[in-house]
Amino acid sequence: MEELIDKINILKNELDKNSNIIKIRELNTMIKQDKELLELIDKYKITRNEEIKNKIISNSLYLEYKHYENEVNFIILKIRSELKGITNKENGCVR
Repeated sequence: MEELIDKINILKNELDKNSNIIKIRELNTMIKQDKELLELIDKYKITRNEEIKNKIISNSLYLEYKHYENEVNFIILKIRSELKGITNKENGCVR
């Protein structure tokens, strides 16, 4: 079990150093400080107005965030694939 914990800590440290994860954290902080964008997002959640949606998705900060969000999702998919390879044994999934 200790070996597993060590490997998880190594993975966490590697993820913390990943440039895509670093960038998405920075962008997340920037978005939280962009009051105008946050207001648009809040309004859209309530109204589902397409004009508001278009303003949100045309925001450069939002677009950059979405790009890095996709990159992080690819990292997650790779990790899941590796975990599946580790846990899938001849006798089925180990739990």
